[in-house]
Order: sequence, then C-alpha cells, then structure tokens
Amino acid sequence: MILKLLLAVTGGGMAVVLAVVMLIYGVYLSDHPDLAADMPLLLVTTLIFALVGGLATLASLASIKSWPRRHWWDGVLVAAVPLSVLFLWQAYA
Repeated sequence: MILKLLLAVTGGGMAVVLAVVMLIYGVYLSDHPDLAADMPLLLVTTLIFALVGGLATLASLASIKSWPRRHWWDGVLVAAVPLSVLFLWQAYA
C-alpha cells in the first residue's frame, strides 16, 4: 500500500515538474529553436509520469475502498511501471 502511494505521489509530482519545464521550453522556444527537437520526448516523458501516477492513485483507491476488482489495478500498475522504466531508459540512453 505504501509503495502504491509513493508511486502516486512521485509520478504526479514529476508530471507537474515536467509540465513546468515544458512551459518554460514553450516560452523560450522562439529565442532558441533548437529546443523544439526536445519537446516531443519531453511531452512523452511527462505523459508517462502522469500515467504512472494516475494508475498508482487508482490502485491505491481500489485497495482503500475495497473495490471488487482491486487486484486488477495492482496488475496494471505492476505491468506499467517496468514498461515505463524500460521506455525511458531506451529514450534517454
């Protein structure tokens, strides 16, 4: 349970931080056109962290509220986290 809550907070926090970075990139995009090449990868990274945070939030809520299929959300989260890490590893390596 604590791990799911930590993943929810970490994923949501990173998504907010990366959204602010995207906003800063958007402001300086006209002055530095080379930043435009980084925007798609930054957008995908932001979406991945938001997805992991959202899935962890749903898995936590399912456990807390004892939803009928609460183990399904745990399985989705267990599948999503390693896939996200592998994608980010390949994208930034």
